[in-house]
Amino acid sequence: MRGKFDRRVTIEEKTLSQPSGGYGRPIETWITVATRRAARRDLRGAERFAADQVGADVSAVYTLAESVSGLAAEMRIVDESAIVDIVTVLAARRRGGGQTVHVKQTIR
Repeated sequence: MRGKFDRRVTIEEKTLSQPSGGYGRPIETWITVATRRAARRDLRGAERFAADQVGADVSAVYTLAESVSGLAAEMRIVDESAIVDIVTVLAARRRGGGQTVHVKQTIR
């Protein structure tokens, strides 16, 4: 089972802070919530062409070796150089303590 988790991922949560002086738009930053071993399974990809722009959506499922308390769809996963948005968090497994999440990456 241990060999299945072939990558190390970082789970991040977005925070907003007010710029110094209190004026302007809030500044968006991402903070690390947890780092876990994980397995990734790609589901599908779709390309689109609109207004002379090419883009692609890639869906995948990550299975985390250990669950992350408070894991939510507003978070993201950093996997090597890829950053993917969490779409759905499935219930943590009772045995083994792992967790499964569905993610989407938009490539422009």
